Amino acid sequence: MHVTEERAAVEASSCGRPPACPDCGCPGPRVHSRNVRRVTERPVLGRPLVISLKVRRFFRERASYRRRTFAEQVLDLGERYRCHGVGLR
Repeated sequence: MHVTEERAAVEASSCGRPPACPDCGCPGPRVHSRNVRRVTERPVLGRPLVISLKVRRFFRERASYRRRTFAEQVLDLGERYRCHGVGLR
């Protein structure tokens, strides 16, 4: 966590078991890449909070799958296609 006079920032990484594919429900077989999401959340210590969250993107190996890659979602922190946390909702 980094705190300045302007803002508070947290750097975090997801970990754990591979998530299930949103289409077929099978776990992601291998990591394709990692992406960083920036999520704004409720203020901490009177400063805006920005979370830099590194999430994994998984690769589906079968050509028959419509979705070739998918990214994991971190529950209770963010929602798909949103740039703010559930606390600001």
